[in-house]
Amino acid sequence: MTDPTQYMSFVKSGLLAIYVYYMLNKFETTYSIHHPLEILIQEMTLSDFLKHPIYKSVYESKVCPFGKLCGTLMALFLVIRYILPAPYIYNISLILWILFIVGSLVLNLNVFVYLIPAAIIDICFILPNICKT
Repeated sequence: MTDPTQYMSFVKSGLLAIYVYYMLNKFETTYSIHHPLEILIQEMTLSDFLKHPIYKSVYESKVCPFGKLCGTLMALFLVIRYILPAPYIYNISLILWILFIVGSLVLNLNVFVYLIPAAIIDICFILPNICKT
């Protein structure tokens, strides 16, 4: 990572990792966004691992334990992905963002809203600089 552009991409990825971790693990709000499928999944789920507050105006995190775990893993990946060869970084990052976005769209619309800015910034601005040849 001798190129200054790649170094700045590393710094930006670190900031993005902090954002993802904070939004999915520490951020609390009274607002909740949900859709009918999300409510159905909440009622069908036997485990508390996928349950998150719906219809509550209580100031708390609106992310389930599964979402918090995924947020932590994604934040770690955003920082350590620089040990991979450049072509793999782009492909793996893109696949993970698609999985996160689709998964959050189905399971928790709050997380979907939280992740959209991070995914756009990473895919449009950071990844192209990492993978320059």
